[in-house]
Amino acid sequence: MQAPAAATTAESRLPLRKKQGDRRVGIHVGKRIRGRRRLLGLSQRHVAARCGVTFQQIQKYECAASAINATMLWKLAQALDVPVHYFFDGLSDED
Repeated sequence: MQAPAAATTAESRLPLRKKQGDRRVGIHVGKRIRGRRRLLGLSQRHVAARCGVTFQQIQKYECAASAINATMLWKLAQALDVPVHYFFDGLSDED
């Protein structure tokens, strides 16, 4: 008797093109976060304290290792004194 097949996650069922597009958006947003933070002369620790997370989490957002939820994006916008849409500026429709 065979073991039941492992359950697949919703993300694993997405077409590869969709996953790659999501990754490109995450990379773009991460670069915008890092660029703004550096422009303001803030450390990852400082931004993290303003957002209520660890500096490691900010690091993960900046390099797109972790996805950012809407609440955290809002907190980051406040911490970096920009509107939320700032993080998406320059992102093309193909991304």
